[in-house]
Amino acid sequence: MRRPRDERGESLIEVMLATVILAAVGLAVFAALTASISVSEAKRTNATSEAALRSAAERLQDPDVAYVDCAVGASYSGRLPPPPAGFGYTTKVRYWDEPDTSPSATVTALEPGFRRSCHDDAGLQLITVSLTDDAGRRRSIEIMKRRQ
Repeated sequence: MRRPRDERGESLIEVMLATVILAAVGLAVFAALTASISVSEAKRTNATSEAALRSAAERLQDPDVAYVDCAVGASYSGRLPPPPAGFGYTTKVRYWDEPDTSPSATVTALEPGFRRSCHDDAGLQLITVSLTDDAGRRRSIEIMKRRQ
């Protein structure tokens, strides 16, 4: 006995094809949501670190934070605001060095610039504040501090 045309059901191939299409659409939506969440997390981490570094720079440039002659990184670390959760600060200090114009000076000694060692603090320091997150990503800012 034959069924009338209007009572015909879906074939197995049609059902499987519809399932595959639905699964592909669902997978694409899932991938887009995952990418969106990871981008959002990266932007939030960036914004947090930028704000913390700006805050640290403002604090070190504050006249209430005294200039420390021949400072080391730890000299200014204690004067920074507390880092956000999951972040940590490191600081490095370099010192302005006037050119050595004596006849025995080497070529590099003739060039003015910031040096890592402090043999005679000229009153200008370049302080690098770095902020590292739990994932090991580091962002830095440089601040110049002048003796008052």
